[in-house]
Amino acid sequence: MATFTRKAIMQTFLHILKNKPLDRITVKDICEQCEINRNTFYYYFKDIYDVTPSFASSIFEDEVRLVMDEAKEGVTFHDAYARVAALILNNREAIMHIYASENGRVLRTYLDAVVTQV
Repeated sequence: MATFTRKAIMQTFLHILKNKPLDRITVKDICEQCEINRNTFYYYFKDIYDVTPSFASSIFEDEVRLVMDEAKEGVTFHDAYARVAALILNNREAIMHIYASENGRVLRTYLDAVVTQV
């Protein structure tokens, strides 16, 4: 149940983030759409900005892991690149809202770490 709730919070965050800048999202927004109370949100996250790294790692790490596993199975670089590009394009608004926020350094630091790993 805990994993389900945490994922639901992050999915709701992504949904809101596609339409609203990070600096304008509130815990209340997430709680209302996710149909949870504030205490449940704070059980998993300290604040909105604590969701950002979890969101980034959830989206990017899972996808990078899949691409790397597929690369071992003979998937071409072009196919792997196209898949990652599609992920970025599908979440463009959310990524840009994080990047442009006051806390955008979290995303930039995370992306730097991912790029240096690959």
